[in-house]
Amino acid sequence: MRKSSGISSVQPFDMALCGIASICAVYATSLSLSSTNNGIFFGIITAAGTIASFLLSRATRWVKFEQLDAVFYTVLALTAFFATTLLIQLVPEDVYPGQLAVAGTLSWMVALTSFAVWRDQTILFQAVPGIAMFGLVGCYDTFKYAIGFFFVFLLCQATLLARAHGRAMLVQAQVASSRGRASGGFEVGGEADPAVLKQTAWRWMAGPEWAFGSGLAVVLVSVVGAPAIQESAKSIAGIVHYAVPLPQQTGPSVAA
Repeated sequence: MRKSSGISSVQPFDMALCGIASICAVYATSLSLSSTNNGIFFGIITAAGTIASFLLSRATRWVKFEQLDAVFYTVLALTAFFATTLLIQLVPEDVYPGQLAVAGTLSWMVALTSFAVWRDQTILFQAVPGIAMFGLVGCYDTFKYAIGFFFVFLLCQATLLARAHGRAMLVQAQVASSRGRASGGFEVGGEADPAVLKQTAWRWMAGPEWAFGSGLAVVLVSVVGAPAIQESAKSIAGIVHYAVPLPQQTGPSVAA
């Protein structure tokens, strides 16, 4: 069975958004551990993987192979999880001792799974390890530009989600249209032409530009609102008192 290659399939712009979001995640994580070399290393692998996924999705003509992306994604993710110790030896700088090993695991997970993202399902799932990585970066709080990378990540993922939703809605409209034609007009059909849909049923539906605008609004509110909240909190910071519990003595004290 041949796969469709129309507007309902993943476009180069979607792959670019996925790659940019993933690179922001791995680069910010490495920079939070003061390792620029690792950031460049993982960024290059992630970019190469995203390009390879796009070329592979366009090279194959069969739906059954295209649907194997979830299997490949799972295998690569499990490889990054169970082979972390071996994979860490390949990075330029080993900055993942002890509890920091999870940052290396997630970095390898995003880098490896970028080779298996050629459908909306796997492209959108890349946001899961990405969000987890930015959660770690927020806990470390050592990279002051991490908030900027997170905002870019957020804008890319919001736009991807809106575009994927639009493609899913288009597929449903095309299926309804074909059923309407097959029933000879006795069944209510949909519309296969996106231009007609945007002028009629989808006229007031929010598109990717609204997702981008919403994400940008969150960025602006955070940039402007966070300092204002911080300044307003300083006036009451001295009123709130917290008593730190002292450890109890287990034995009698000996006077000197």
